[in-house]
Amino acid sequence: MLELKFIGRGGLGAKSAGEILSFVAAEEGFYVQAFPEYGAERMGAPVKSFVRISDKPIYVHSYVTNPDVVVLLDKTLMHAFDVTEGMNENSVLIVNSESCDFKDKLNPNFKGKIYFVDASGISLRTIGKNFPNTPMLGSVAKVFDIFPVRLINKFVEEKFEKKLNPESVEKNKQAVLEAYKETKLC
Repeated sequence: MLELKFIGRGGLGAKSAGEILSFVAAEEGFYVQAFPEYGAERMGAPVKSFVRISDKPIYVHSYVTNPDVVVLLDKTLMHAFDVTEGMNENSVLIVNSESCDFKDKLNPNFKGKIYFVDASGISLRTIGKNFPNTPMLGSVAKVFDIFPVRLINKFVEEKFEKKLNPESVEKNKQAVLEAYKETKLC
C-alpha cells in the first residue's frame, strides 16, 4: 500500500489534489481512499489530505501516520510542525520550493528522498494565481510513474470543468505538465 499525505493551507488545494490523485489511481485499477483533515476551517489554516492506494482492498480507516510520500504545498509549514513525522529512509518528500534552501529546516533525522518544484511560481505563470495543487500533481507524476500525466490532466479537467472556465482548466493542465518537467531531486 502507498500512503500519501498532502500538507497545505486552506485555499491551496490540498484536498482537491488528494481527490484527483485518488481518481487517477482508481482509473489505473487500484483500490483507493482519500479524505481531508481540517483544523480551523478558514483560508490559510493548515490542512492535510490523506490518500491510500493499494492493489488489495483497504481496511484501514484512520489518518496516515507513516506516509510513504508527503507533498508539501507550503514550505512555511515546516516552521509549524515536523512535516517528516512518521517518515523513514524509503519515504519521499516533495516540496513546493524554488530550490533546496529549506533542507536545514527539516528534521535532521529524515533520510528519505527530497524533491522540489516551484509549484507556486508555475501556478502564477500559467494560471495567474497561487494554486500549487495542480502543479504538485505533476511532480507526483514525475516521481511515481504509476500516475500518468494524461490521467492527472483528465481528472483535473473533470474536477474543475464546472468551477472554472475552459481557459482556466487548460491553464491548470499546463501547470501540471510544467511541474512534471521542472521537478528536481535535492
